[in-house]
Amino acid sequence: MQIRSTLNRFALPTVLVIFVGCAGLGKSPIRYVGDSTEVAELETPDGFNISPKELSEIIEAQDGLKIFMDYYYADENNYYILNAFGLFNSRFTARTHGRMINGQTGEIYNRTTETWEPDPREQTNTPLATSH
Repeated sequence: MQIRSTLNRFALPTVLVIFVGCAGLGKSPIRYVGDSTEVAELETPDGFNISPKELSEIIEAQDGLKIFMDYYYADENNYYILNAFGLFNSRFTARTHGRMINGQTGEIYNRTTETWEPDPREQTNTPLATSH
């Protein structure tokens, strides 16, 4: 009888924590948009001026060509790009570790300096600009 009481004492709070945690996951404002292999077919999220195709151009302008695939996520205002060749590919990882790009202006958020940098397509010293 005491084992059942102890089990109930720990099981109920555990079930409640799991239930509340799972309920919160579905309400995440970040959604998966697509990946860099299907960029031509992806739709621009509502309220964004920068399309996924333009997003890939921004990434290429800053970094040059990549070997691995980029995964695109979006919230109400920004894109989050994760380049993790499939490992740890999730909304949470994209928001906390991915590159953040403004969906209206194309500016890139620098997490180190905590500042917004201009759209690299407009710069003259980027890999995209110097390769043409």
